[in-house]
Order: sequence, then C-alpha cells, then structure tokens
Amino acid sequence: MVRLTKEGRARLERELDRDRERLTEVDAFLREQMACSCDTDAITLRDARLEKARLADAVDGLETTLARARLLPTGTTSSTVELGAVVTVVQQGSDDETTLQLVDAPDASASAEDVIRISDVSPLGRRLLGLRVGDSVRVPLGERVVTYEVRDLRY
Repeated sequence: MVRLTKEGRARLERELDRDRERLTEVDAFLREQMACSCDTDAITLRDARLEKARLADAVDGLETTLARARLLPTGTTSSTVELGAVVTVVQQGSDDETTLQLVDAPDASASAEDVIRISDVSPLGRRLLGLRVGDSVRVPLGERVVTYEVRDLRY
C-alpha cells in the first residue's frame, strides 16, 4: 500500500495523463513511419521506440502506484512526527526555517512549493519520525553531519 496526500495523488494523476498522451503521440508517429515509405533514419526510429518503451514503463508504474494508493487521513493530531506531518525545522547555526511534509516516496516532491514533500525513507525523513517540537536530530549528508531542530509540527 502507498499512502498519498490529496495533492500528491492529483500530481501523480496529472503525470499519468501526460505520459499516456505522449505515449499515444509516439505510438502514432511510429505507426505512421512504418506505414509509409518515408525516409526516416534508423536513429530516429530507434529513439522513438526507446521513448515508447520508457513511457509504457512509466504509465505502468504510475497505474500500479495509484491502484495501491490510499489517501493519508486529514485532521490528524499528534505531538510526534508521523507520516503526513508538516514539520518546520531549522538547521543548527542558521535562522532559516524550512517547512517539510513527511510523505511516502511516490508523493515526495522537491518542487518550489511552500512545503517541500520529503520521503519518510530519506535521511532526514527517517530521523524526523517520532520527534517532537524542540527535539534535535543529526543527519549525515555525504561527508558532513547536519543538525536540525524541530520548531513546529502540524497536521
């Protein structure tokens, strides 16, 4: 089972629609090229076939994820960080706050939204689980270790 936010489900559904549309376009291109005696080079056809295979895999994966998906409950209250929590953290030595939402991996998104969705299996996400406001956590990031403090928690 995959647990998604309402926004994450909508984003994956839009992605699925885009990939299906693009798959239809690539498939039509290939059928057209095979039906005519067009002078399409072998590289173009090979690239189109590879793109068709990539898109078919993406569509299959998205369909499977969405079929297994359950929406995270809204209105949850907890004093500890759990899946679906919106957490504000500050990196030690900085006053810059970052607001994150802890989600399942398919829902994670590093887009330029107000709230960045991070996976519960990411280095920071794993360590945030179970923390309370005021708790700190050390997170290894490559060659360095960064300490974050939980400043706010809401659902």
